[in-house]
Amino acid sequence: MKIGQIIKEERTHRELTQEDMANEFFVTRQLISKWENDKSYPDLEQVVKISEYFDLPLDYLLKEDKKMVNELNFDSKKKKWMKYLIYIFTIIFVYLLITLFIISFFDLSELNKNDIQVTKVEKYHLPQQDIINKSTGQKVTLAEDFEYVIYFKTQKPFIDLPTITSTNTINEDRNNILINGAIVHKKIFGKKDKESTFVIRSQRENLNIDKEYLNKNKSIYLDNINKHKKNINFNNISTYSDLLLTKDELDKLPITEGKMPY
Repeated sequence: MKIGQIIKEERTHRELTQEDMANEFFVTRQLISKWENDKSYPDLEQVVKISEYFDLPLDYLLKEDKKMVNELNFDSKKKKWMKYLIYIFTIIFVYLLITLFIISFFDLSELNKNDIQVTKVEKYHLPQQDIINKSTGQKVTLAEDFEYVIYFKTQKPFIDLPTITSTNTINEDRNNILINGAIVHKKIFGKKDKESTFVIRSQRENLNIDKEYLNKNKSIYLDNINKHKKNINFNNISTYSDLLLTKDELDKLPITEGKMPY
């Protein structure tokens, strides 16, 4: 006798409707009907519950219904393979997360001029000032100079920007200001529009360098690592960097009151 016929006989013997049995097994009435008409089969867990509910041995439910047994065997194998697949996909997922973490925190990228849009430039005036050299005790006159804060934004993907991305550095070309390589951390997830600053500080308090390294009357260049792959002349800043702001543009800027915020 097939399992569907057994279910139907046991149900009717106990004067249960298909709806009553469906409520007991937490399934739909239509599914009970399919079981009884051999259009589908209960899974192994449901077969065990049917056995307990009607107080019937398992072998009685299964021994004469070979198709049902084959169905359960297939279902068991399918569940086993599903467990393997879930295990494999879990390992792959964890590996990808670890990889993304490493990329986010340890891999670096560089911003070039084409990656950014300057949104504002603040210009701070440093007037001529007399100070005492702490090493010698002598009076020293600090030359007039300027400092700048360049605000910018970028839509370059997979990066994370700090408050200050980079500052100026001493370079061989004394006629221009060089912003050091704008190295930033990669980040997989983040805002589309990212904002930061370049800070141009005065070197006038460094008494060991030449006054030619002051910021006054100079253009500002941004280092470009891509140009480093070519033949460069460190005495000519344009061979390894990109012009960001010209001397004329800087001269026309109004003086920002107060001290530089960074």
